Amino acid sequence: MKRRLKFACVYKHWTVKDWMCIIFTDEMSIKVGQEQTSRVFVWHKKGEEFHKDCIYERKRSTGGMMFWGAFCMGKIGLGFFFKLEKGQKINAVVYRDQVLLGPLKIFVDESRSEGFEPIVMEDNAPVHKGVNKEIRKQLKWIEYEHSPNSPDLNPIEHIWA
Repeated sequence: MKRRLKFACVYKHWTVKDWMCIIFTDEMSIKVGQEQTSRVFVWHKKGEEFHKDCIYERKRSTGGMMFWGAFCMGKIGLGFFFKLEKGQKINAVVYRDQVLLGPLKIFVDESRSEGFEPIVMEDNAPVHKGVNKEIRKQLKWIEYEHSPNSPDLNPIEHIWA
C-alpha cells in the first residue's frame, strides 16, 4: 500500500500528454485446460476500493505458456510467446534476449522515429532487473516502474482480461 501511494503521489499531476508517452508492457501466463484463477472481483461500496477488506492478495501460479505484449498511445507493439525449453522459466537473460533487445527495442525505436521520446513502464518483476538495468542505460531509455502487484496501475492488465 505504501508503494502504491508513493506512485500515485509522484504521478498525480501528470497530464494526458504525459501518459501518452508511456509504453506499457507486461507478461502473462496462458494455461490451456485449467480453471481461470487470475481474475477476482471484490464488491465494495463507493470510497471503499482501497479498504483492506476489499483488497484480495494472491500468489500467482506457475506453468503454461508465457506471452509478452506492449502498447502506447493506442498503438499495439509486437506480442509474442516466449520460446522456452521444457521446464525453463523466464529469467533476466531470457527477458533480455527475447524481449528487451527484440520487440521492445523495435517498439521504442519506432516510437522515437515518430517524433517523441517514449517512457518504458514495467512492473517490478525480477526478470526486468539484473542485466537489463544496464542495457536500458546503454540504450538511453527512460523507464519507470509501477508498484508491484498493482494491475490497476498498468492498463495492459485490462487487455489480458
